[in-house]
Amino acid sequence: MAHRRKTRAPPMTEDTQAWLMDEAVDAYVEWREECATVRDAYERWGRAMAGDCGSAFAAYWAAVDREERAADIYAERMGRLAAACSLRSPVALNASVRDPDGPTSST
Repeated sequence: MAHRRKTRAPPMTEDTQAWLMDEAVDAYVEWREECATVRDAYERWGRAMAGDCGSAFAAYWAAVDREERAADIYAERMGRLAAACSLRSPVALNASVRDPDGPTSST
């Protein structure tokens, strides 16, 4: 049985980190824009006259689909960034984003 040698990924350079951050931010912006489109489409559907409800709903459903795809891309980019930063999961990254000062020490 052959033993495979574990190899480590090369250290992340500042350029790589900046690129991954840019990609994640771009994906976040795209997702938020799609969220606004969903909200607008929902409002148009709610105000649509009886004869326009079908097309308004179709536009809303298409907006939801685009938002879901944008959310998936954002999640994938954040996962790559978290992995590259050697974080155990995107949840750890989200926790650090919510609290920019990091955990407080009681000592």
